[in-house]
Amino acid sequence: MRIIINECKKILDIRIILLLCMFSILYYMTFTQIYRYPTGGQVTNTKYDIPFTAELVKEWGPKWKVKDEKQYQEKHQELERGFAKIIKQDQELSKRGIVDYEIFNKKYEELGQKTALSKQEKELDKILENYVFYNDKTSKIFLDIQALEHIRETICNDPQVCRIVDLPVYYELETNNGNRDYRIQIGGHYMNYNTVYVGMDVHKESFTLCSCKYEDEKASHYQRTPASYKNVLRYLAFLRTIYGEDTRFVCGYEAGCLGYSLYHQLENFNVECVILAPTTMLEQRSKRRIKTDKRDAEIIARSLAQHNYSPVHIPTETDNQTKEFIRMRDDHKAELKKIKQQILSFCLRQGYQYDGSGNWTAKHVKWLRSLKPAGLYKEILDEYLLTYTILTDKLNRLDQRIEELASKEEYKESVSKLTCFLGIKTHTALSVIVEVGDFQRFVSARKFAGYLGLVPGQHSSGDDRNGLGITKAGNTHVRRLLVESAQSYTRGKIGYKSRVLRSRQAGNSPQVINYADRANERLRRRYYKMVLKDGKKYNIAKTAIARELACFIWGMMTDNIY
Repeated sequence: MRIIINECKKILDIRIILLLCMFSILYYMTFTQIYRYPTGGQVTNTKYDIPFTAELVKEWGPKWKVKDEKQYQEKHQELERGFAKIIKQDQELSKRGIVDYEIFNKKYEELGQKTALSKQEKELDKILENYVFYNDKTSKIFLDIQALEHIRETICNDPQVCRIVDLPVYYELETNNGNRDYRIQIGGHYMNYNTVYVGMDVHKESFTLCSCKYEDEKASHYQRTPASYKNVLRYLAFLRTIYGEDTRFVCGYEAGCLGYSLYHQLENFNVECVILAPTTMLEQRSKRRIKTDKRDAEIIARSLAQHNYSPVHIPTETDNQTKEFIRMRDDHKAELKKIKQQILSFCLRQGYQYDGSGNWTAKHVKWLRSLKPAGLYKEILDEYLLTYTILTDKLNRLDQRIEELASKEEYKESVSKLTCFLGIKTHTALSVIVEVGDFQRFVSARKFAGYLGLVPGQHSSGDDRNGLGITKAGNTHVRRLLVESAQSYTRGKIGYKSRVLRSRQAGNSPQVINYADRANERLRRRYYKMVLKDGKKYNIAKTAIARELACFIWGMMTDNIY
């Protein structure tokens, strides 16, 4: 017995225990393989999530960087739309307000966390479980979303550090008691490196550059260069000599005169670039009194490092070309308006006054051409009328071209839906579509209205609540178009549909037409109530209608029409 006790004491010696632990760690690091599971860490018996991970690898490559965030969002939104389209057809779920993936998943998790369920909760839990595990279509979509979210969290869960991980290049099938279990085998370690943020204050003739890391108190390596993307590339090459060849750089500049040109030039050289919305950048109040190119570049770099900004949406090349064409047409429309005012002012100064019912009708133009002012005045009027004719003919030609652009496959359906609303014809519909781009990036109708600057501002402190006018932030062009469209709701009978509106609605689904009719009736009714009953000013009421119209447009373009 004493021999046994003495041997146990030897085994329990702290040095021996430490030695065993060290050998165990070395064995683990040398001979064991690392496994990761995309749906939360468990072994799964589903046929969906692991192949989906392999699909991501095939599509995006074995290394996934943060710059693929846009691709992630697009894929995630595509899957969510597919899931919502199916569950919206379930009347039981619709009664409970479960109409999209986010609500579905939240409710599913809530029920799963409860220890005891009521009768109604058990029924709902059974319905949700059926969609998650036993419905072939929704099971695949639900688990695809779960796998996608888990992969993103695993790889890009740190906003300050870009993580590159070797994703699985294959997946294995193992058999366990007759069940099919999928596992992903990967080679394990993370490669972490610093991210350097480059702020760029850009102008027509010069760029002011500086660099900043998340942990830095201030920016450094200031440099002023002639305006060229090549100089930005040279600046990044210089920074690599300081921070290392494997350093990740994120460049950014404010939306302004350069548009998207610098962004695309840098992206062509695989340089991550962000265009910052100026109104969303956070800066210290004390620095607002001092404005220099150097300080502006530093503010941009710090905003990038601290993620205190909202990026500008980058349109597709087709959308951008169409947008520029429409804006060019609108510029000519502004020129036509100006020449009309000049002609009327000239006639007034010479004592000519039209007795007809309205200006710029066929009769009014005929009357203008019949005028015979003396001397040089006749030549002046003829030149004015020549410019008017040229601009009128050009606008007719440009409007015809816009109709052709709207009939393209990528725009035809969306334009047809938007023209179901009062005051929105082809030009306005196409402008809204190409200016906004992806409507799915707005999580709610109010967010979309806020993007257009149609929501009221507020100046509050303590118990004081002071409402302001609309913020006028965001896209000025679309906001102006919607305010003009709201003009159509200020007249006419509630519920009345003109022949022109009926023709625009023809060809759309009954659900789309019904949604537009409800919107048209509500907006016209609300305008009359605000003006006639509540005594609101005309412009205030019209702006309120424009805000609600924006919300209805968001619903139409995101299929939230039920």
